[in-house]
Amino acid sequence: MAKRRKVKTGRARAKRRRKSPKRGRFRAKPGTRGKGEYYRIVVRPKSEFKTFRIQVVGTERTERLAGRRKNGTWDTQAWLIPKSHAHVSGGTLIGEPRK
Repeated sequence: MAKRRKVKTGRARAKRRRKSPKRGRFRAKPGTRGKGEYYRIVVRPKSEFKTFRIQVVGTERTERLAGRRKNGTWDTQAWLIPKSHAHVSGGTLIGEPRK
């Protein structure tokens, strides 16, 4: 004779769902806390592109976020500037002088 498995009822699932935290409750979305290493300067909306690639520009760790459109052309979606090379003053991003 085969063993019977205990089947969880809808009631048990509802109880477990109430105990677990709601989705997205404790985790902040990436880039919203301001604790990253880069400032992001958005040039074009993300929705215009289907794939992305990061390209290092120059020797100063500045990065270009390139996006590929559906028709195959590439364009700049955003620039990533290291926080060690710039600061925000009065809502404006100001570059640090080279040493």
